[in-house]
Amino acid sequence: VGPECCDENNYVDFLVNLLKCGNYVTVIPMDDPSAVITSKYKRQIEQYTNVLMPDYDVFCKAFPRTW
Repeated sequence: VGPECCDENNYVDFLVNLLKCGNYVTVIPMDDPSAVITSKYKRQIEQYTNVLMPDYDVFCKAFPRTW
């Protein structure tokens, strides 16, 4: 169990550290907040695994923040 998505910096740090230590094929966000963060930090995350998300600028155009 990691930090909540509302704690963005800790969430990304936790995810990157987890990916560094394991052998993961891809990251697939499972809810809206994690999708936003995964897209926003895609470049940092994809150093360790594949990211099935568009770049953040494209994501923002296609998915307006409504929560």
